[in-house]
Amino acid sequence: MKHNDDEEHDPILLPMPVVVDFVRFEKNLLQIGFFGAHDIRHKSQSTRRIEQLVTRNGQKTKVSAEFRSSEALGLPSTSDRDKYIAFMKIAMEEKIRSGRISNPVRFSGYRLLKELGLTYSGENYEDINRWGQRMADTTITSEQVIYMASARRYVNKTLHVFRSFTRTGQSYLNGARRTEQYEVVLEDWLLENLNESYVIPQDFTTYRELRRPTAKGIFGYLHLWFHASRGRQIEKDY
Repeated sequence: MKHNDDEEHDPILLPMPVVVDFVRFEKNLLQIGFFGAHDIRHKSQSTRRIEQLVTRNGQKTKVSAEFRSSEALGLPSTSDRDKYIAFMKIAMEEKIRSGRISNPVRFSGYRLLKELGLTYSGENYEDINRWGQRMADTTITSEQVIYMASARRYVNKTLHVFRSFTRTGQSYLNGARRTEQYEVVLEDWLLENLNESYVIPQDFTTYRELRRPTAKGIFGYLHLWFHASRGRQIEKDY
């Protein structure tokens, strides 16, 4: 007969903490709704305009942003936001290494798909290429909505996010796995804002677990609002 001290007990499994993977998201692209909450594969939209009344310096100001792209490529969507966040993780790693982000930003398709948890299929590589083309093709017309961090002012300006996007190489490893390299040249205003740390941190680990476009769209705004409120209770109209 065993004493209580000798009895075998099942080990108690403690939950492991989830690693939070923060990625810095440029505030303008989040606030103005650059990435629509839709799936580009199901519906192509080439123009969108957003208007809003905001309070600045105690006065009501009308601001707007208009987005235009070709009908063939359409406007940036939820899946494009996914790739942009993964791309920002790669770009911000460069900033940590060298102190700033510089043009061009180079990355492999393998690395981007790995960050997104996607398979290395030919279709997913083609999606990266279409994403980059769409980002470079889309035009933003800002009426007092895009903020320039270094000048500390909002501007009336027509601009882009990517100045150019290039697929620089393609090959197959051992005759099987495909590998591609890409090169992005960021527009000056975006590069400047990123280096001025005009960004908001987003939990990429939790974001990747979301499945619906609307949930992903709201997720970024929740980060922005709670960051601004420093964790206090907030209430928003939508």
